[in-house]
Amino acid sequence: MFYQTSQIPTPVFLKFTQVTDSGSLANRLSSIEIETLIVWGEEDTFVSVDSAYVFADQLPNNRLVVYPGIGHMPFQEALDQSLQDVRDFLAN
Repeated sequence: MFYQTSQIPTPVFLKFTQVTDSGSLANRLSSIEIETLIVWGEEDTFVSVDSAYVFADQLPNNRLVVYPGIGHMPFQEALDQSLQDVRDFLAN
């Protein structure tokens, strides 16, 4: 089991995602046109769920799924539900 001991605040996480001279990833999200599935654990203590909402606000064509009571690893902690959500996303 993966134990989370610290949380990266959203502004720090977004700073980590900077890319080259073209700006930060957060600033480039709005240019991604493909449908995107965002999967996040509400109780993520490594990267705050606030970051999921930042991504969702920036991505123009997204589906955000936040799992209540789940931490940083939804695909391990909620395997059946996350697989179903991926299947549903890919089917539509």
